[in-house]
Amino acid sequence: MTTDVAKALHAANRRGVLASSAGMASVVANGTLVEYVCETLPASQLIFLRGIMASALLLAIALALGVVRRLADLFDGRVMARAGLDSLGTITYLISLFHIPLANATAINMATPLVVTVLAVLA
Repeated sequence: MTTDVAKALHAANRRGVLASSAGMASVVANGTLVEYVCETLPASQLIFLRGIMASALLLAIALALGVVRRLADLFDGRVMARAGLDSLGTITYLISLFHIPLANATAINMATPLVVTVLAVLA
């Protein structure tokens, strides 16, 4: 392996680690804000506002990456089913934050890949 390839792989690994760390920090920050806001805002309003903000962020990212021309692909049945299930998961997670401590909700959320892996054996 040449040194240029090794440097490129090292840089890619570093970007991956930073992106993963930023993502996990965002999950914790979001949970913290939900715990704080849930004292004064009904769950339905919180979920609606969070959805608006997430949609705006994703649209900005799509525009920045130049993939807006492929937005019609979002109406594929499989994509819609996955989006619906993801929305259901998000809603139930946010509602859970109203009832259990943030640490417990985060631990359960982080265990999801392990549960999916175990259940994949059954498929």
